Amino acid sequence: MDTPELTEYESAPSIRVHKLSLIFFSETTHFKLIEYKSPQYEELAFNIIKNRLIKLGYPPKTSDFVYDPSFPLRGLWFDRLYGTLLKMDQFGNILSCLRGFNFIQRNLNDPDTIGPPLVSNCKISRKKYVERCSNENKQFEAKGELKQRTLANISEYVERDPRLCTLLDRLRVNGAKVFLLTNSDFEYSHAIMSFILGGPRPDGTTRKWTSYFDYIVTDARKPAFFQEGTILRVVCQDTGQPSIGHHMGPLETGQIYSGGSCEVFSHLIGARGKDVLYVGDHVYGDILKSKKTVGWRTYLIIPELANEIYVWKKKKSLFDELQKIDNNLETIYRLVN
Repeated sequence: MDTPELTEYESAPSIRVHKLSLIFFSETTHFKLIEYKSPQYEELAFNIIKNRLIKLGYPPKTSDFVYDPSFPLRGLWFDRLYGTLLKMDQFGNILSCLRGFNFIQRNLNDPDTIGPPLVSNCKISRKKYVERCSNENKQFEAKGELKQRTLANISEYVERDPRLCTLLDRLRVNGAKVFLLTNSDFEYSHAIMSFILGGPRPDGTTRKWTSYFDYIVTDARKPAFFQEGTILRVVCQDTGQPSIGHHMGPLETGQIYSGGSCEVFSHLIGARGKDVLYVGDHVYGDILKSKKTVGWRTYLIIPELANEIYVWKKKKSLFDELQKIDNNLETIYRLVN
């Protein structure tokens, strides 16, 4: 199903850029400044984890599992005891419950009747399965297998949009300073940013990717960056290695830094929380920590929202009918009492 692009009025409210001192762009593993091609990128990560589990001794039939891009990605809770996925509303009420891809009926949701038999028949607990999958996810990120596979075929997994160069330049022309903050190391960041920003501009000219940013920080280790942080170092762009010792002087445009903390950077650049707009897509690592800890303004990117709005508009009459039914039920229950 083709999803039309959102207009500027549907995708975001108006932001007065001239009132902001800094605009931060997060570039960690998903759709922020860099747009990874979906579902190719997620499928790559899925297959890497799947193969690693087989090497750990899981059944070879594990390789038969196929990534389903239509399955929900956000707003899910995993019950480690019973091995179920829970969809919750904003008040913590359970809306639906799934085991695998199968919905559990409400008349089978009594844990005293269905839970113990299921758990007792498992040779390995559901919790153990989740911990192993989570651990393998962390391992291939730490060892860089996903990043290595991405760089080996970068055009297959990363989008290149020539309008991005114009966007970054316009932000700076309007008086804002642009900051790139990433958990990735210099080698990966340099390769990716060179691909998306190092190509020919609309006027035919080319520029070094670092020229589009006032400040650049790699190996930020968010969300720790917003708390205790790490040592701030200068990165040698020839070797890609951080220097020994702390960086104590002012931050320089065109230079690349490693580590640090929000407190140190705010002091060096003289920015207060309300002066900063932070763009990211990770609710915990990007949005909650940056807003609650340091008071930054936040801009949350939700790629799935475009399709959600499209479906809502296309089926609006059905949603309106459901709302009428809910209102009628509310009236009936009120009269009964």
